[in-house]
Amino acid sequence: MERLRLRADAVDWKRVDGEIVALDLVQSRYLAVNATGTALWGSLAEGATREELAGLLVAAHGIAPSRAREDADAFVAWLQTEGLLEAVGAGERESSVKPAPSGSPSSQA
Repeated sequence: MERLRLRADAVDWKRVDGEIVALDLVQSRYLAVNATGTALWGSLAEGATREELAGLLVAAHGIAPSRAREDADAFVAWLQTEGLLEAVGAGERESSVKPAPSGSPSSQA
């Protein structure tokens, strides 16, 4: 199964009040992430399969597995279109994208 991860060279982010604040470093724009995206973001920072992402949505929101797969696939497709994801090997689980420290501005912003 393909493991996907946020690209460290493409996005800087942090969690603020339970929401994700992200900056697309390539296009220099802020990204808005909905509740589904927020639930998946941390796992994508570490590296996750689509199946793992769908499982997170089932656990977090109590939705049907088929709906969770659709939602996870849609979010992954959006991130891929934006060029923010990369495929990683099974042994590369360590995070490539760490959140910016709380209370400090991003060095890239």
